[in-house]
This record gives sequence, C-alpha cells and structure tokens, in this order.
Amino acid sequence: MTDDGTPRNHEDGGTSGSVPAQTAASESVHTGAPQGTAAKKGRLGLFIFALVALLIVGGGAAAGVLYAIRGTSDVLIGKVPADSLVYATIYLDPAAGQKINVARLAEKFPALRGESLGTSLDRLMNEALGGTGMSFRDDIEPWMGSQVGIALVADGDEPGLALLVDSEDDAAAMKAMDQLKGPGTQSKQVEYEGTTIWKGGSSSMAMVDGTVVFGDSEYIIERVIDTANGGKSLSSNDAYTDTTLALPKQRLASAFVNGAEVVDMIERQAVAGAAGSVDRQLLGSLGSFEGLGMTLSAESDGISMKFASSIDTSKLPNNPEKVKPHRNAVLEWTPQDSYGLMAGTGLKGTLRGMKDRMEEASPGSSFALDMFGLGAAIDSLQGDYGLVVSPGTDGIPAGAFMMASNNDPAMQDFMDSVSILISRSLGDGLLERTVTSQSGPVPLGDEMLPIKMTTPTWQTEDYEGVSISFLEIPGKGAEVVGFTPAYAVSDGMAMIATSPDEVKALLDTRDGESLAITSDFNSAMAHADEENTGLMFIDTAQIVDAVGAKATTGGMDAETMANLEPVRSVVMTSGGTSARPTATVFVLIP
Repeated sequence: MTDDGTPRNHEDGGTSGSVPAQTAASESVHTGAPQGTAAKKGRLGLFIFALVALLIVGGGAAAGVLYAIRGTSDVLIGKVPADSLVYATIYLDPAAGQKINVARLAEKFPALRGESLGTSLDRLMNEALGGTGMSFRDDIEPWMGSQVGIALVADGDEPGLALLVDSEDDAAAMKAMDQLKGPGTQSKQVEYEGTTIWKGGSSSMAMVDGTVVFGDSEYIIERVIDTANGGKSLSSNDAYTDTTLALPKQRLASAFVNGAEVVDMIERQAVAGAAGSVDRQLLGSLGSFEGLGMTLSAESDGISMKFASSIDTSKLPNNPEKVKPHRNAVLEWTPQDSYGLMAGTGLKGTLRGMKDRMEEASPGSSFALDMFGLGAAIDSLQGDYGLVVSPGTDGIPAGAFMMASNNDPAMQDFMDSVSILISRSLGDGLLERTVTSQSGPVPLGDEMLPIKMTTPTWQTEDYEGVSISFLEIPGKGAEVVGFTPAYAVSDGMAMIATSPDEVKALLDTRDGESLAITSDFNSAMAHADEENTGLMFIDTAQIVDAVGAKATTGGMDAETMANLEPVRSVVMTSGGTSARPTATVFVLIP
C-alpha cells in the first residue's frame, strides 16, 4: 500500500500480502542437512545487518541507487504501528535535486572520486552478505524499491526491531528470502491474517503488501501485518504530523522518535526496576516530550540536518523562561581566526534558578552570596553568553568565556570580588609549608617537595581605556596551570580568558573584524537560523590547516587530510519556541 492506504501494484501484478502458493502453509516444519560450517547459518541476521548498514550510510547509499528522476514519498509509513518507539528510513529514489547535490558533493572527496557511490554501496553490502552466497547486485538490488526503513516496536516492556524493505519485484524478493533461509537451517512457516510468516531461530520475515519485513520476533511481524491491514499507523500520531510538517520535504533520510511511547517505556522499566529511586520530577519532565523528527538533505554546498520536536509545556515542573530567538551579542566579539564558538542565551534565568535553589537548600547562604554581589551580577546579565576557542600562541589554543551585561559596574564589582576569593584560595595551597620531625617543625626549602611557592596576586593593565586584570602564577605553579587567567568588562561584555592577550583580541574585535563577517560563517549560516537561542560554529578548515602544519611531526596522513579539506565549517543552531523547538546542523562543503 502507499501511505494513503491504497494498494500498490508490483511487477508481478500482486497487490496482496500473501506469498506464492508454493511457499504457503498453515504450519509446516522444514529441516535440511547440516552444512558443517557456521558461515552458512544465521543468514537472516546477516541480511538484516546488511540492510541496517545501508541505513547507517544514509545519504551516500541513497545517492548510490539513482533509479529515477521522479523521487518518491514515504511508502512504508502505512505499515509502521502507531505505538512504534522509533522510525527511521532512507529514500533510495530521492528527488532529482537531492541526487544531483549528493553526486556533486561526492566529487569533492578523493576517497569517493573515481568510484561511483553505487560501486561503494555494492562493496559494503557484499561484505555484509559474506557467507550467504548472495550478491547484492544480483540477488538484492534488482527487487529493492524506493525505500528502506527500521522501526522499534513496543513488545511488552522491551522494544522489538522491524526492518522494512520496499519491493519492486515481489517474485524476486521471495526468491531472495528463500536463499536467506538456506537448506541448513530449521525453519517454520505460520499463516497470520492471510500472510505467511517464516520463522528461523529468533528471527522472522514475511512479504507484507509489497514490502519485505524482517523482525526479531513473530509478534513484531504480526504488528506490521495488522497495521498494513488497516490498523492505526504512525502517520496518525499528532506529534509525527506536527514534526513532519516542520521539516524539509526534499530529503535523503528521515527519522522520528515517538516521545509518548518512549517515555512510557522508560517509566515502566524505572518503576519495575527501582521503584524507590525513581526521580518523579525527572519523569515529569520527560513526560512533556511528545516527539522528535529529523531529516537529512543534500544542498548544493553541503549537508543539512534539520530537527523539530514537540513539547507539552504544561507538564514541565517549572514553566521555562521564554527566550526569543535573536542574533547573539557575543558574535561581534568573536575574532575572525577563532577555531570555534559555542553561544547561547538564557544565562540570566539559569543562574537565578541556581541561586534560588541554593538559598532554599541553605537559607544562610543568601547573605554570603549577596556579599559577593552575585544577586546584582545576575540582575545585570543580558542573557547571552559564549565560549570561544582561538589559535593562541606557541601552538596552544586559547579560550575565553563571555557574558553580555546591562550593568558594567555591577559586573566589574562581582568579578573583582570573585578574583579576591580565588587568589586567597590559591594562596592557602601555595604558602610555605612545614613538616614535623622529632625536633619540631621544619620549613620546606625550594628544592624539597612539596614545592614552596609565594601567594599569587592580581595585576592590572590598561589597554585602550579598558582595565584588564590578570593573575600570574609564580614559580613552578605556572607550569602546572599552563595559562594566565585574565578578565575585563567593557561595553556591555564581561570576558574571562586564558591570557591578557586573549582579552585584548576580544577587545580588538569590537572594531567590526569579527567572525560574523567571514564568508565561511555566512555561507554556513545561510542554511541555519541567524536568529537563534543556541549556536555552535566550528571552523574545520582552519583546524585542518593547523593539524596539517604538524603532519610531519605525527599529524594526520596526507590521504586523510585530503578528504577533510573539502569540509570548510560546521554550524549548529537551535531555535523555535518552548513548545516547538527546532535545530539545524549544516556541514559546509562549497
């Protein structure tokens, strides 16, 4: 059947789920002579492994089977039970644009150049089918249709696996199934609702309305048959519909996690396994998760993954702070040569919640926290924050953490108070120590262990009107720490960095020469959400160049480097609303 429930004709003219008469039986047992080698056994398991491998390679496999220009919709969803925990599928006949984009991207990688993706797929599948005496090109590919999918179906308190393969030639598919049974394995056939199920060991398989179905139990096959015969399918799930509508139609692969069913199974297992230790608040939060959908698509300049989820906010223990997606303030402070940036928002609400919980747990802590200006500092936060990693000096990456502020004096006071606390705590561990001998306390000298060190003190440096505070660790302690902590507050941004030079680099970026104006960043962001609630950017090209510079001293080999070079950057963003969160991952391959 198609996804709208109508029967679909196949090359052999059949439309029903029954198998040819020569293989049908109400219940019979067939035994053959042992083969003498383990390689001829477990054929069904090997075939399932091979097709799961096909799913794993995802986009490459989808591009490898370039059947027709037309592309197809999801023809398997009508056989996936409504209470399935997870459903994932790849499209072997995607839309023409997807095929063209994948072929173009593949040409950029030396490992895929000169060998078609179809040949690569043949090799992968033949390796997985080793020991079955079958060839993917001769015995499998001729009857494979437009789609392959897997579903985790509820089977009591444990999930069962169903693997569905669309068939274009049911007779050829049945022949392949007979080969998988093999003469050396004990087999049993049973009929269920007009469809024959073959059982061998712990696995089962059947031809269900033009789809070859493999399952790790007879029950799983029966569930698929019931669904194909008019039972409720996953497409009737509201969460599935909502997430599907929010995702791209042009896709190589897609997946869906049925939140309600997954959470229900977790709750049953948790209660049955350790009822006394179940975190009811955690289970309540999980109960708000309704579903998560994902698609994989090929663009002309990269690979895109889109995510959409559905959350019932009324089931959350505390109503989350509503954060409107926007362009993060730390972007304008991130140097162009940064290796990567991880930015987010909502820091103000997160820290305020942590402070409230600390005060609830220890009422006396409120005075101490306010004494250090924590409350005023939290109130001064705008909400945006970011962690940036830069090349640094001497081959050692540098880093900085930034927080957007609405009140620079309050933030400066807080950071100064914390810096004093840090130096005092370090001083307690770095002051001269003594050991006790029979004659009394004996001071330890510099040449003795533990090493005698002096107490570090914060110093300040003026840089273009901004006061930078830094802490130089004295003596051999500097070798242990490996960096010089520094901080500054300026123009609505608080910075904590691994060195004064890193703070200066952030301050220099205020002139407009930031990561936000680079071509790679903007090319990647064109496929993501510029206005977001979370952002991660990785400059893979620069990282590969840095690693390549050390290739002669133990870095990656030339072949690996050549296959990494086409990838310029990776960007990840999150957005949407609290009830409909979304996310994007894009790999830029221009």
